[in-house]
Order: sequence, then C-alpha cells, then structure tokens
Amino acid sequence: DAGGMTAVPGVVAVGDVARSAGHRAEHWTSAMETAAVAARNLLAGTTVETYSGLPYFWSDQYGIRIQLAGRRGSGDTVRVVEGSPEDRSFLAVYEREGTTTAVLAANRPRPFLRARRELARAGGLAAV
Repeated sequence: DAGGMTAVPGVVAVGDVARSAGHRAEHWTSAMETAAVAARNLLAGTTVETYSGLPYFWSDQYGIRIQLAGRRGSGDTVRVVEGSPEDRSFLAVYEREGTTTAVLAANRPRPFLRARRELARAGGLAAV
C-alpha cells in the first residue's frame, strides 16, 4: 500500500520492488524516501502513515544529466520552456488541462530544481 505494507504480516516493501498507491518508482531515491514511512508502519503493525512524495529520478547518460519529477500521463502534452533539445540542454513541462503534471530536464539542474519544488508545493500538480 502507500505505506509500504504488504499482504504478508510483518513484511514491508520499498524501492524498485514495491508498488506504492498503484505506482512503481524504480530509482534508489524511492527506496530512501519511503523507507522511514515503511519502518514506522512495520513497527505499528498497520498503516499509520502513507508516503506522498513526488516521484523523482535522475540519471547521467553520455554526458547528459536527465531529471524527471512528477506523474505524467499518456494524454499529457509536453512543452519546452527553456533551452533546446537540439542543444542537449532544456527544461520541459508535461501539462494536462493547463496544469503541470511533471517536469523533465536535460543539463538544466537549477531550473529543474525550482520547477520540481514548485510541483511538490502544489501537491504534484502545479503551474510552472
């Protein structure tokens, strides 16, 4: 569940092996961020807290830092708001009905951090 509890009593799951609230976050940041919540629930023997953090990952590939935060949907539109994919450096937002659902960056760590924080402040949906 969203607190890391499994159907097996006394067992919790976090990280890329776990599905939380219907989503899998296959990155080590997920394991780090959800572990404390799962441990509290394990000690309580039931879900007393849920994890509601914004999904996030980053990777360095061929000299490019790629970062993504949020939950984009298949029907979302993507808009480049800074830089250019041709220059291998950009910030893009995924939007649904005028609201940002996710942010994606290549080699734009500072603008990405600002957009990620704004998205998190808005509960995962924000205007950027």
